[in-house]
Amino acid sequence: MVVLLFCVLWGTGEIPCRGEDKPSTKPLFLVARSSILDPFFERSVVLMVPLQGEPLIVGLVVNKPTQLPLLKIFPKSPAVKNRSDNAYLGGPVDMASPALAFHSRKPPKQAIPLYDDVYLSFDPKFISKLIEDPKETGELRLFMGRAQWAPKQLQGEDLRGSWYTLRAEGGVIFDRDSEHLWKRLEERAEAPMHVQEWMPQSPQMFGHISTLSFCTFRPPARASLLLMLE
Repeated sequence: MVVLLFCVLWGTGEIPCRGEDKPSTKPLFLVARSSILDPFFERSVVLMVPLQGEPLIVGLVVNKPTQLPLLKIFPKSPAVKNRSDNAYLGGPVDMASPALAFHSRKPPKQAIPLYDDVYLSFDPKFISKLIEDPKETGELRLFMGRAQWAPKQLQGEDLRGSWYTLRAEGGVIFDRDSEHLWKRLEERAEAPMHVQEWMPQSPQMFGHISTLSFCTFRPPARASLLLMLE
C-alpha cells in the first residue's frame, strides 16, 4: 500500500463545462500490466474517455478511492447523508476538477454517453445538482482529477507492453471492491489493442477539453486529502 498525501485546494481548478461530444470510439479500460512500477498507475484500471477534439488522450482511473466522503464535499446536502460513497482519484492532472459517472434513462446535455445507460459529465454545476438531488438514488462515482497522455507517450507505453485492454461495460466503473478489481480484470484481459485507435485523427481531437468555456468547481471548503492508494 502506497500512502500519498495530496493537498487539494478546492476551487482553484478549471475544467470543461460541457460534455456533448459524441464518442468517436467505443470506450475501453486500460488495465496496467505488472511491469508498470509507477507509484500512481501501478495496478490501475483506467477508463479511456471517448471524446474528440484535442491532441491529448484522457482517462479516469477507476480503482483509486480516497478517504474523502461525499458528505465532506457536500455537507449541506440531505441526499448525500444516505450515501457512504467516497470520492475517487481519477488521475494526477487537475485534481480539483470533478468528473461524475452515473446512470440515466435519457441522454443529459451536460454529459457524454459511455455504454448502455452510463454517462460521464465534467460539468461541475451539473455534478453538484445531480449529487444533491434527493430523487437520485442510483449508482454514482465522483472522480477528482484525470489521467492524460500525449499520443506518442501512450503509443510508447503500448510498444513496451504496459497495458492490457478490455471493453468498457458492466458495473466496473461503480465496483466497490476496488482492492481486488485490478487483479480480476488482469486475469481476463486480452492482449493490448494498438493505441492507434486512440490516436487523434486531427490536431483538434479532445477539443472538448481545450476549446469549451471553463468554470470553477467550488466545494464548501479546502481539504487536505490523505489518499490511500492500494
